[in-house]
Amino acid sequence: MAGDELQKYITGIVTTQKHKLIAINNMSDRLHALIGMRPDATLSNLVGDIKTSSYKLINGKRLEPRTKMVNKDG
Repeated sequence: MAGDELQKYITGIVTTQKHKLIAINNMSDRLHALIGMRPDATLSNLVGDIKTSSYKLINGKRLEPRTKMVNKDG
């Protein structure tokens, strides 16, 4: 259910900026989106906004369990 919430949140970011979200799919470690962008917008700004906002959502609500990386070689 957390994935659905993240998709809706990102859809809101995209549509608020007057772009068109055509398709979105996320897994635990990545997201794929097909977006129809306004010609006067830059991809880097949109991606930056999505990353910043979704990071705050994920960490604020703890949508994904936090894991600690362990080096098994010592």
